[in-house]
Amino acid sequence: MDVTGTLTAIGTALSVVKQLTEIDAHFDKADLKLKVAEITSALAQAKLGLVDAEEVIRAKDSEIKKLSDQLKYKAENTTRLNSMLYDTEDGEPVGRPYCPVCEEKGSLIKIIQDLVGPGRLFNCPKCKSNFGHVSVRQSKSGNY
Repeated sequence: MDVTGTLTAIGTALSVVKQLTEIDAHFDKADLKLKVAEITSALAQAKLGLVDAEEVIRAKDSEIKKLSDQLKYKAENTTRLNSMLYDTEDGEPVGRPYCPVCEEKGSLIKIIQDLVGPGRLFNCPKCKSNFGHVSVRQSKSGNY
């Protein structure tokens, strides 16, 4: 149930409560039970709607945190060289670059070298994009 449906269910419950306050002393017990059942149903729908809304909010909060962490990581730990994003060591690009195709889609996936294919070209293990020969930058410690 969406937020609009939840608010409608709450509004329905409130209008039934208002009707109950206007009950004549001679109101039939069956009618009173029907109104109570309507309130119970409307409030149950509202509760389900709020649970659904909470799940949506949690998912969005999780996605916001993931994207914020990724932006922070990119700002503090990466640099560009020849339009490719690399990790940095002492401000210099090191290692294999990240796939620019996946980066545009919000993922940081390092490209890999195909050791069995002809030419030992680099490609992305996720999106399978081929980048040909790519500059792999060695760190000062000798690692890639």
